[in-house]
This record gives sequence, structure tokens and C-alpha cells, in this order.
Amino acid sequence: MTRPHRAVLHLPSSPAPEVGAVSGRGGRCPVARGSMAELGSPREVAQFHDKIDLTLESLKGTAERLRQPPSTSAEVEKIKEQISENKNVSVDLERLQPVYETLKQRGKEMIARSEGADKDISAKAVQDKLDQMVLIWEDIQTLTEEREAKLLDVMKLAAKLWCSHVAPAATIKDTQELIGELEGPGVDPSLVKQQQEDAEAAKEEIEGLQEELATVLSLGSDLGAACGEPDKPIVHKSIDELNSAWDALSKTRKDRADKLVEALQAAVPYQDGLQAMFDWVDIAGSGLASMSPVGTGLETVKQQTEELKAPMSRGNKCPTAAPSPTSSSWHSQTRGSCSSCTSSSSWASTWLPSWAMASSSLP
Repeated sequence: MTRPHRAVLHLPSSPAPEVGAVSGRGGRCPVARGSMAELGSPREVAQFHDKIDLTLESLKGTAERLRQPPSTSAEVEKIKEQISENKNVSVDLERLQPVYETLKQRGKEMIARSEGADKDISAKAVQDKLDQMVLIWEDIQTLTEEREAKLLDVMKLAAKLWCSHVAPAATIKDTQELIGELEGPGVDPSLVKQQQEDAEAAKEEIEGLQEELATVLSLGSDLGAACGEPDKPIVHKSIDELNSAWDALSKTRKDRADKLVEALQAAVPYQDGLQAMFDWVDIAGSGLASMSPVGTGLETVKQQTEELKAPMSRGNKCPTAAPSPTSSSWHSQTRGSCSSCTSSSSWASTWLPSWAMASSSLP
């Protein structure tokens, strides 16, 4: 902000103008010789008008600049500079205070020597300039006070916003990276459930940021409205980026939760299938262990094969390794059957003769 022009008053060195002559600042004196004599000497009256005209010119320029101040920044350090520049106006006004008070006192004395401003046009001219000077002076004081109050309010908003913005922005970023680095859903139901508990804890922590985020968004809205047009995009961009990061985090967390639900739905039947297979193997193993040794005669082997088919058929459990829960064949299987096997008896009829033939060749 350009510092206001100081009203430096110079006393004229030339002789005071005669009545009707052109004065230094105000053109021809619009008063008669008799009226001016009542106010004071021609030189004294001319000097007064010159000084008050200079002061008015300076005060008007300052007031005009204050009515059209520079755009308020949204950054704390720049606002501090603007506050300092605004205080300079008050400092300059204080330096002009002696001149202001002197002009007021001289003007009152000149009017007091006349018949009064309502009867003497020379006195009225002095009174009008005094009133104008006082009005502008008070206007400048009001404008500087209002400007400082506004700058202080905006600075508080800016300080709160940029300080409050840091924590949630960092937390959102760190949480997003953490979720991205997590292991994929497990196969064991207990592991998946543990992952779901961890995801629920993360959800509660994320939701705990909502109040803090709402505060930041509110501050951003207030600062965007209070600062000048050049700085509004800075505020809006910062808030938009925070909103986008929050939306991305919410989506990432939800996708993770959905995948864990799907994994658990697949892991439970998969584990049940594995357990059923292990149970079948135990039963089948016990059954095979209790059978008599494989005979050497063809008829005996045939009979033993027929005996083997019955318990296999009753068990009707798939002896093949359980497929992965992500396998497309898994969803077409049930606990009691397997699409890859026609029946347990077909497995027995295929596997047992081969095993018998291998056994018959043993010593």
C-alpha cells in the first residue's frame, strides 16, 4: 500500500495578496476588504487559506486511498504487511496532528473576531473549510480503524485455516498410503475377520476426522469470502484438494471393506470343504487300514474291489484337493460332491486296482 502523501506546509515568502488579487491556492479571495479586516490581516488570512488548502488536499488523497484499499491477502505474513502499511496512515495522521489543531484554533479565532459565520461570508468560508477538514480527518480515522479491524479478523481466519489444514491433510495422506500397503484379503476366515476388525478400527479413526474436516471447510469458506479476489483461488484450491483427498480415502476404505466381506464369504465354505476332505481322508485311511491284505487271485481282488465300493459310495466325499476359493470351479461344488469327480466309487475303481497291481509286484 502506498503511504499517504504528507501535508508539508510551506509558508509563502512573497507578500500577502491584496484584496481581489489571486491567492497562492484558492484563486481570488471572495471577501471584501472590510470583512477580511475583521478576520485578521490580509497576510494572516491568506496564509491560513494556503495552509488549510494544503492540508485538505493531503487529507482528501489519503481518504480516497483508504476508500479503495489494496485487496486483502489470504496469507498471514502478507496480511501482517498490510496491517503495518495501514498503521503508517495513523502515524502520518499523528504527525499532521499539530498542523490540524493549529488550523482549527486559528480558524475559530478568526471567526470569533467576525460577526459570525452566519452573517460574514469570509467567516463562513473559513468555517466551511474547517468543517470539511474535521470531517475528512474523522473519516480517515474511521477508515483506518475499520481497515485494521478487518485485516485482523482475516488474519485470524487465515491463521486458523492454515494451521487446522495441516493435520487432517497429513492424516488423510498417511491413512491412504497405509491402506494401500496392506496385504490382500486372506484365505483363512479367522485372518479375514482380523483384517475386518482392523478395517473397522481404521474406519472409526477416519470418521473421527469428519468434525475436524468440517471445521477446516467452514474456515476455508469464511476466508474465501473475506479475502480479496486475487487470493480466493488459493483458498478454494486448498479446500478442493482436501475434499478430493477425503473422497479418495473414503472410497479406498469402502473398497477394502467390500473385498474383505467377499473374501470371508468365500473363505468359510472353502475352509469347510478342506476340513471335509481331511475328515474323509481320515475315515478312508482308517477304513483302508482295517481291510484285509489284497489277495493274489483275480476273483479275490474283484471281490475286495466290490467291498471297497460300498463304503466309498456311502462316504461320497470328494477326495481331491479342495480348490482355491477364488477358483471358478469352487462355486460349482458342494460339500458332498465335486464336479471334477463322477463319484467316489469311480475314484476307488481307478485307484485301487492300480494300487493292487503295484502291491502284487512287491516281494
